[in-house]
Amino acid sequence: MTNDPGTGSIRCGVLGSGNMGVQIAECLAEHGFDTVLRTRDISRKDKIAEKIAGHIRRRHDEGESAGILSRIRITDDLSDLGGCDVVFESVVENLDAKCALLDEVTGRIGKGAMVLSNTSALSIAEMRKHHARLYGFHFFNPLRSMKLVEVIAEKGSEDAGFLVSLAEAMGKTPVFVPDRPGFIVNRLLLSQINSAVRMCDSGMFDQKDIDVAIRLGLNHPMGPFELADYIGLDVCLFILNEMYDQLGAPYYKPADSIVR
Repeated sequence: MTNDPGTGSIRCGVLGSGNMGVQIAECLAEHGFDTVLRTRDISRKDKIAEKIAGHIRRRHDEGESAGILSRIRITDDLSDLGGCDVVFESVVENLDAKCALLDEVTGRIGKGAMVLSNTSALSIAEMRKHHARLYGFHFFNPLRSMKLVEVIAEKGSEDAGFLVSLAEAMGKTPVFVPDRPGFIVNRLLLSQINSAVRMCDSGMFDQKDIDVAIRLGLNHPMGPFELADYIGLDVCLFILNEMYDQLGAPYYKPADSIVR
């Protein structure tokens, strides 16, 4: 694998054609990387292609759009990832499902290829048991405007240097974080969302007032309830449960309203 991903000389794959998988593929193609996007259901290929084309054409002129779209190929065949140097994993946030897929993928891409998981809370060490060269590479939604990527890798290693270069080549700012539940952002963010919901559950605070106070008092673009809806309450609940199970801190125990 080249150590200079900024040249666009590496070939990338993306596992997962949901919201984040599509955005990762778009970002890679926009920054010059040939990208194979793998979906489980090939009958969705046309809809996925239309969705990507709509996003790209809103951000680029006709000539640029054509070039970007030519760099994305959609497939349902894992074997099409065989020539990839880097594969981004962005499937359902379930450790068993991710590990089972990694077992399938590893036999097709080889030990030298790098796998980057977009997990927001799961253990990178557990996933690495299924592919030796696996690291965390956590993007944020919406990916086109969120510049951060949390990198779960050992600082100073050769692969860490490559990951920094790759993040920067994708227009992102990398931050190294430890392999702990929630990493940095979700560990802080979900405790805030959980606390806001508990405040509202107490009956002494109003949901809209909390959102306005956080937007104007902390200069956040969204209040905690607005952001929880944007993330999805199912995702919030999953991350909180994961952090509560792993860390045991009471402030991660999901508030009653989130569970309901």
